[in-house]
Amino acid sequence: DISKKIVLGFSNAMLGVSGFESSANFVEEQREGVFPKTLRNMWYSVSILNIVFILECVFATRLEHLVQERDNALAYLGRQAVGRWLEILVSLDAAMILAAAILTSYVGIGGLAARMATDRCLPAVFQRSDRLTTVLFMLTCISLVLILRGSSAKLSACYSFAFLTVMLVFALSLFVLQANRPKLPRALKNNLLIPALAAVLVIIALAGSVVSSTEVLPVFGMYLGILILSVGLFLYRLRLLRRVSALVRLGLCCPLRSCAGLVARLADRVQQESSVVYFSKTANICRLNEAIQYIIRNEDTNLVRVVHVYDDETAILAHLVPFCQMLDVIYPYVKVDVVFVKGRFGAPIIMHLSRRWSIPPSLMFITCPTSEREGRRLSDLRGVRIIMGHEEETIETTRFAQAQAEAEAASWTSRVLASDQPSLQPPSTP
Repeated sequence: DISKKIVLGFSNAMLGVSGFESSANFVEEQREGVFPKTLRNMWYSVSILNIVFILECVFATRLEHLVQERDNALAYLGRQAVGRWLEILVSLDAAMILAAAILTSYVGIGGLAARMATDRCLPAVFQRSDRLTTVLFMLTCISLVLILRGSSAKLSACYSFAFLTVMLVFALSLFVLQANRPKLPRALKNNLLIPALAAVLVIIALAGSVVSSTEVLPVFGMYLGILILSVGLFLYRLRLLRRVSALVRLGLCCPLRSCAGLVARLADRVQQESSVVYFSKTANICRLNEAIQYIIRNEDTNLVRVVHVYDDETAILAHLVPFCQMLDVIYPYVKVDVVFVKGRFGAPIIMHLSRRWSIPPSLMFITCPTSEREGRRLSDLRGVRIIMGHEEETIETTRFAQAQAEAEAASWTSRVLASDQPSLQPPSTP
């Protein structure tokens, strides 16, 4: 079937754009404006070289001969087009590129594991040293080669699944970014039809790869399942420990009951490992409540520091403290502290608080910044995490709820100060 051959050929051709995902690993270390140039240069090289190789295949050899020499197709084309010396040169160049690709893969997986450990998606040991990451990645590669018995076709199929999935995630992430952070300043702005077309083409290529290599799909699914399970166990370790502690307490055997205390202490230790910081620009209780709920859902901590950075003492938010007191009572498992810092919000303040509290910037949360001034852009804030949209988006719609919350906070504070025993019944939240 001609249409099937075209789809399979397109699927294999999509692997020729490999390299775009490697540039993304180093985007944070590149100077401003370098990343678009790397994408442009790779696009030019891929477009020119692939067309040249296709023309060479058409005019320098026959298809059946090229199929027979598919494991060393470029070297064969060099011998057919020029001679033996070009075949040797292409083979040596391929060996050097293979070594560079292997080195790039180890550097990429090391940086990825360190970043995931910083975001608490992996244990902190992956952040302190890349030795464990290197050994695990090497063992994974060796086991994959052994399971597939060294078949280059099956190994390339596994690579095509992973690569095309990553490219699909790149395209889909643009839609998520545009939907959730529409006001985030961007250096490059494109029509959403472009990533939509790219996503459709990648889906076609991925479907073609799956159809042509169905026997490799279980192996790929097994490795992917192990990875998802490992990351999931660490992400939800606190909830799992609490479930295990509850189950152990139900045990009738005394040794099991003694283990319940150990599991509970381990859960408390996990929760007390580190605190998080939320930079609040305004005293908006709705936004503060949303931030606390995000932290409860996504972080294993029992301490939240709400930080407000101010220039002038007359501009200090008077209602921020009673609002946080309300949230501290509403959520008894999370301690909410309020910290006022005099200065200008930016990288120096972030790094100072990071060193003082031993909290990485990735565990410092902000709302979506909209400033394009140097020092206030997202790229200048040392990797803080955006957890909500722009803070001024809902101020108009929540003005009445904000005024009502301020009145209730003032009344509740006066009642607490007037009584010897503070009330544990918080006012109704808007």
